[in-house]
Amino acid sequence: DEIIPLFTHGCLGFNSQEIGMLLAVGGVSILLVSFITSRITARFGKINSYTTTGILSILVGFLIPLAAYVHASSKRAAVVLMIVSVPIIRSLQVVGFTSIMVLVNNSVPVSELGRVNGLGQALAAAARGVGPVLGGSLWSMSLGLAEKGDETATSLCPSRADGAVVIPFVARAILLA
Repeated sequence: DEIIPLFTHGCLGFNSQEIGMLLAVGGVSILLVSFITSRITARFGKINSYTTTGILSILVGFLIPLAAYVHASSKRAAVVLMIVSVPIIRSLQVVGFTSIMVLVNNSVPVSELGRVNGLGQALAAAARGVGPVLGGSLWSMSLGLAEKGDETATSLCPSRADGAVVIPFVARAILLA
């Protein structure tokens, strides 16, 4: 998430106004989906909501690196692709995160709830701290390789290589066992 401004500037040549618009649209989508998340999870169930949003966010996430290839022929098409894909991903993240938090809270006895929530929030905070550092380091390394003539790193740009493809299925198996 934090690397999207770097990607849009470095790979797509977005200026600060275009990056700001993209981030604003993503933020508005988070706000709007926050109001309807409870209806979505009530209709589809928390496990199905989590599983579906996990799979869909990975599939929609592939649109982001695709914008680098579309940009070669049309910057406007790349802008449109990013403005469509980023809010969808943000919306899916809201529903998925809310679903998993409710599932975690429902999976433990009340006496263990504080410990589990504390551990979960600590791990989430650690991931939010490590993710941008790791992503920024990899991005810098790819730019350094490109300067040396190795185009492999920048041709990939930050693509979505989620190992999280299997997480919804594992979580569902554990929760249903």
